[in-house]
Amino acid sequence: MKNLSNKHKTTLLYGVLFGYVLSFVFEGRVYFQATKLLSYDTSNQMLMAMFCHMIGLLATGILVKRRRSTKQVMFFTILACIILTPFFLFSNMLVGYLIIAFTSFLSGMAVACWADYYKECVQPEARMTTIANSLIIANLLMILAGLIATYLSIYGSFILISLYLVVALCTLVSFDNEYSCADIYELQKLSHSQIHTLCLFFAFVVVATIDSGLMYGVINLKYEVFSYLTSWFWAIPYIIAILIMKSSYEKKKESYFLYIAFCMIGMGFIFNLLLPFSAISYIVIDIFLLGAAGIIDLFWTSKVGESFEYLKNPVRVLSVGWAANVFGVFIGGILSKKVISSKFDDKDLVIMALIVIAISLILLPEMLKRLYLLLESTKCIDSYKEQSEVQKKEFACCIPNYENLTNREKEILQQILLGKTNKDISLELSISENTVKTHVRNILSKYGVTNRAQLISIIWQKEH
Repeated sequence: MKNLSNKHKTTLLYGVLFGYVLSFVFEGRVYFQATKLLSYDTSNQMLMAMFCHMIGLLATGILVKRRRSTKQVMFFTILACIILTPFFLFSNMLVGYLIIAFTSFLSGMAVACWADYYKECVQPEARMTTIANSLIIANLLMILAGLIATYLSIYGSFILISLYLVVALCTLVSFDNEYSCADIYELQKLSHSQIHTLCLFFAFVVVATIDSGLMYGVINLKYEVFSYLTSWFWAIPYIIAILIMKSSYEKKKESYFLYIAFCMIGMGFIFNLLLPFSAISYIVIDIFLLGAAGIIDLFWTSKVGESFEYLKNPVRVLSVGWAANVFGVFIGGILSKKVISSKFDDKDLVIMALIVIAISLILLPEMLKRLYLLLESTKCIDSYKEQSEVQKKEFACCIPNYENLTNREKEILQQILLGKTNKDISLELSISENTVKTHVRNILSKYGVTNRAQLISIIWQKEH
């Protein structure tokens, strides 16, 4: 551990922690094999586990406001999971429900707190690679634990996932204490435009992951007889998709990856309808569905990493992002129960999946447009704020008249670039505040933006 940088420790910490989550509390193979041994009914228990995990994520985002608290919360939640997890094998159904509820909740808290290390220990340009590597490690560890649970020993698999948590705890303790520069997360008031963009982004995450819940609850259950495949192969396309996207990543190609992912989801559910029941069919279906899931997960987690530079509380941002992801899977799980209990056929499942895809594709263009604009505009605003007052005045006086502004509109634009309010501008130019507002609306309209931050951003980008 001593020879690892804080960045590599961050990758390892999330990899082993999330490996535990995927193996046990989040519809994991270890969990399913244990419930088979104990003859538990898992239909409701798994939905309850997802709900508790989501609540743990959200609670942490709301309650944790000090950097000093993140390490403490992570330490005690991981320690509690280490203590509680083995008892699941020796519990009755009621105690089992309580254990899975608590470990799901606590692991959600730990995952959310990891965001602080993700921000402070990893440079912005390396965050996409870091989360990609962490997801790959987590899925490989999940495969290993699943194989041991299925073919060797369920007790051995519980020892292994407990070791994952021990490694996470040791990694956490080994971090340099100096990594964090402030104790309290800076409070930040978001504009209406920023709030709308983030709501749209998280809504997209919810909708995009509903099909994952349908896959877990219906398709994986349907092909469970091929345990020699479902115990390990189903995560392989996910890992390969992440590797491909990571190695060929270009921001301008991001949207193409997403459109390809939704096409893959649609094809996966259609193949489930058309192909005969066989191991080969499962492989084909899994390649499409899990490959798409890898692309979508890497997209939204990397965007969360980008937002850390502009949204000051990383724990809150990641907690909401992961909660949106879990909520989507949760909804998919509920729909899966309806499909199974109502004896829907595969045609109904395809229709349901295609409806979800259609909603996702409706949200996608506007979400991407707003998200890119938010991230770029905030970046430009930060760069602009770093200028001295003299530099700002020079910039404001020398910008070309890009949009054929009137002389008065140009005067007002110069005042906006100097950070003046409508009231300040009205006093400076000896005109009414209502007149200023009218001119400001006209300026925003001519530049095709909705607020001053976007206006400053687009002008700054044109000049730099």
